[in-house]
Amino acid sequence: MTTQVQFRKGTTAEHALFTGALAEITVDTDKNTAVVHDGSAIGGFELQRSRWEVINSSGSLSCGIRYLLDTSAAAITLTMPYESAGVIPKIGDMVELVDFKASWAINNVTLNATNGQLFLNKFGNVDNSFALDVAGLYIQLIWDGTYWRILA
Repeated sequence: MTTQVQFRKGTTAEHALFTGALAEITVDTDKNTAVVHDGSAIGGFELQRSRWEVINSSGSLSCGIRYLLDTSAAAITLTMPYESAGVIPKIGDMVELVDFKASWAINNVTLNATNGQLFLNKFGNVDNSFALDVAGLYIQLIWDGTYWRILA
């Protein structure tokens, strides 16, 4: 292999302000994900990363990343992606979470939505905080432009 191809790159915050050309591919260097552009949508369309990220402490989540949450040592609190953190969720953006060590029933995970974001479950309940307390749970959170919709 003698030919090297390099794509344009930038941070998540830089991508949030960038409109790439039609069919252009760039790389988000914060999340190590590819982003496909259509020539008009600011930020482009992030591709889901195939590898799962392991988390065992409190922090912030990003869109397009799948998380294995390990609460075997302690409960954790996580903040959903939001605009002022440089991550602007777009309609259809998803976050996937898995109880990696089947310990959520002992040490819960608390998800917090900020900047006016809310969670909406299938029963129509709306809140800015959501507790994960079922051992072995797999959950998807999908941004619909107004709410983080909860699919378990």
